[in-house]
Amino acid sequence: MRPLSLWLPSGAVTALFAALLLTCLVAQVLIVRGLFRAQLPGTSPALPTPRRWAEVAWAVLPIIGLLLAFVGAWRLLP
Repeated sequence: MRPLSLWLPSGAVTALFAALLLTCLVAQVLIVRGLFRAQLPGTSPALPTPRRWAEVAWAVLPIIGLLLAFVGAWRLLP
């Protein structure tokens, strides 16, 4: 398979990259927003209470991974 840069102009590759970056950014913002807007369950003693720090960590770790992937991909753009 030929690299993307061989069958798309450089400007189109950059625009596609920017669109994908924006899509991932919006998705991550909505995930973190939902995390902080969710009401903590506490009405039933039978349900365990979630650990907020663990939820934040599981939301932040993918953000870090995506940032590293996008920085690496940006360096490879023509």
